Amino acid sequence: ASTGGLVTQSSTKLYWDDVNGRLGIGNNAPSSTLEIRDGALLVKHTTSDAQIKLDSALASQGGINFLSAGVEKSVLYRSANSVDLRVYGDTVNADIMTWDTTNGRVGIRTTSPSTILHVAGDTRISATSTTAFQIQSSSTVFSVDTVTGRVGIGTAAPGRQLELNDANPLIKFNSTAGGEEDFTIGSDGNGWVVYSDTDSAYRLVVN
Repeated sequence: ASTGGLVTQSSTKLYWDDVNGRLGIGNNAPSSTLEIRDGALLVKHTTSDAQIKLDSALASQGGINFLSAGVEKSVLYRSANSVDLRVYGDTVNADIMTWDTTNGRVGIRTTSPSTILHVAGDTRISATSTTAFQIQSSSTVFSVDTVTGRVGIGTAAPGRQLELNDANPLIKFNSTAGGEEDFTIGSDGNGWVVYSDTDSAYRLVVN
């Protein structure tokens, strides 16, 4: 122990600041309760799960700040009075991503996701395989084949620029101008038809 209640062991390696109640590892002027410089922190448990716990009052925020050369760049934190987790970006001065842990939702550029994935803003999907984009629920599929430039509804492998795969594939055209007929084109069990939804009459039937 040195004078003034400061405990050291080669002050460049381990330094206890008794005045401010701070421990420095790798430096002799710690600015926080624990400061590690030019090193890493390893938490290891040989028989169970290793954990790092952040415990703060619900009305306060708890998080991890990421800095570069002493300047904050981003923050992973729990928002005050909430159990949501958020990622804050200093460059954009806004929350970039939110995990709504209560409802199991993720929001990108929104802090109030209303669906499992809620993106507020432009979205781009870059393909690394043939099917760049696909939505599937049970047997219903919407897919985009980026190699052939084809779109499939009801199929994951469209054979034409647009393919509808259903027992009775139909396309409906609705006019919003007023005074125009609304039409349905496709197969409805009577053959290939052009059907007027305005007066419920067939305009063309091919069977």
